[in-house]
Amino acid sequence: MSDTIFPAQPGRMCEYLLILSPNQEVKDETMRIKRIYKEKYNCWNADRSYPHFTLAYSFLNENEQEEFVGYLDEVALLTNPFLVELHKFERFASSTIYMDVVNKEPITQIAILVKEKAGHLMKTYQKTKPEFIQNPHLTIATRMRKDQFELAWSEWQSVAIQYNFEAIDMTLLKKPEGGRRYETVKIFTFSKK
Repeated sequence: MSDTIFPAQPGRMCEYLLILSPNQEVKDETMRIKRIYKEKYNCWNADRSYPHFTLAYSFLNENEQEEFVGYLDEVALLTNPFLVELHKFERFASSTIYMDVVNKEPITQIAILVKEKAGHLMKTYQKTKPEFIQNPHLTIATRMRKDQFELAWSEWQSVAIQYNFEAIDMTLLKKPEGGRRYETVKIFTFSKK
């Protein structure tokens, strides 16, 4: 496991985002599709975020970062690398289109472990509640207008895809409250034997 990259500054509130990233091939293909959504459907935010699966999200005081990282180390030790399969496009309501995951259980299991091990640190802050993934997906475009969504969905709902990658680690990101960019705190390698 790698060392902490972005150290804590005690007393400051930060947003923490725990993610699972696809391999480079799947990232590249997802970004290609996101650019299509930006150019063809005018979805201005489609290519603004890098492809990832959000495992958990919460505000934490940086005083608790070291303890939080320790719990995430435990989660990584309890997790085997696993295959992630993406097989079709799906939607949330009429504003988000995403790639659906065939085998959701290994991803949701990580979120369950995070909640069990570190949930007591993850508190509601200014009406923002901690979140733990329940429906793993790879977002293509979100906050779409009705006309954008209807056109894109009519063209993509029956497109078959088949992308696979081995999930070997998870990454903890953070940004200061009100900050613009996430920085890497630590990458946790899955190592259950």
